[in-house]
Amino acid sequence: SGMEFEISYLSGKYLFRSSLIGRFNVYNLLAAVGVGLARGHEIEEILHFLGTFGKVPGRLERVPNDKGLNIFVDYAH
Repeated sequence: SGMEFEISYLSGKYLFRSSLIGRFNVYNLLAAVGVGLARGHEIEEILHFLGTFGKVPGRLERVPNDKGLNIFVDYAH
């Protein structure tokens, strides 16, 4: 249903929650944070904006089922 991780920046720690899943999304989000910081934005502003991103259809998308199985579709080509 999503993920959360902590970002340490300067002397602060920031808990970040996202509806995205997967380690590759952690890397992508951290890269986006770095770009935002390099462009002069405040980390709180960046994290707020990134937290609004929704899931991408077909990219590590969970398939609902009544078997209790974790099934995902991933068109990462």
